[in-house]
Amino acid sequence: MKKFLLTITYFIIPLLVLFLFVEFKLRTINSEYEKKQKGLVEKSSEIEILILGNSRSDNGLNPTFFSKPAYNLAYGSQTILYDKQLVLKYLPILKKLKHVVLSLDYHSLSSGYLQERDFFYYHYFDINVKNKNFIKEKLSYFFYVYTPKISITLLKENKNVKMVNGWSGHDSSISSRLTERYGKERAQSFDLAINQSRKTKEYIEVQKEYEDLIRFLNENKITPIITTAPCNKPFTQFLDEKNIQYNLEFIQKMKRKYNLVYLNSLNDSAFNVSDFYNNDHLNKKGAEKYTKKIDSLIIKQ
Repeated sequence: MKKFLLTITYFIIPLLVLFLFVEFKLRTINSEYEKKQKGLVEKSSEIEILILGNSRSDNGLNPTFFSKPAYNLAYGSQTILYDKQLVLKYLPILKKLKHVVLSLDYHSLSSGYLQERDFFYYHYFDINVKNKNFIKEKLSYFFYVYTPKISITLLKENKNVKMVNGWSGHDSSISSRLTERYGKERAQSFDLAINQSRKTKEYIEVQKEYEDLIRFLNENKITPIITTAPCNKPFTQFLDEKNIQYNLEFIQKMKRKYNLVYLNSLNDSAFNVSDFYNNDHLNKKGAEKYTKKIDSLIIKQ
């Protein structure tokens, strides 16, 4: 029995050491969330334009090409629930803030709570939209924050993305992601999410949060700039016109109530295939064009 226990111990200890090492590496990853948060605090005294929203703004709006000091705090899948909380948290240190850019893309009004991303906003920004305790996540990043598959991928890649004012962007295009087949699949995936949101009534909360943020910005004499990012035709041709009209009706309602500035670039012919990283995200070339378009609107304010 003693020999058996020793054998088990010798087997378990290396696994435990490996597990602790992996946990340490995952907890000390140089996360893009962390880079954005630290950069925002460092630049807070000069920022006049704050960019929020999802990956289309994250990839498509380069702060360098704004005429006033700008910072990109958008992130992949970031919804209006998190945009609002980020504004509420950091507005006290953004003394010069004059404009906030908000996404209103095809799926924006049906995207709310992010269960798979919620911990990161809690960990890096101290934002907890559902008042969760995150006991499991704190116990193990490997199993409950990233999942084993994603953890292994992260440890293998170990990317160190360089950011300037919260932005990195994509250098080129992925030709396989610019096809009609991919565009159709992408559109269908958004429609599934939109239909699910309608069933659960989540979209009602999303619209309320969106309007609450607009009202809050106006009350603080900050101008919201609402944007719909350009997308490639092999994607836009498969979008449901009913959902597009639904978005337009919402923005028209908001414009009547709050005299908003809105730029709809979804089918803007100024953008061609060479401007896109994939069918619904711009590369660095397209980001320069898109940013300058929005900047021209801000200059007129």
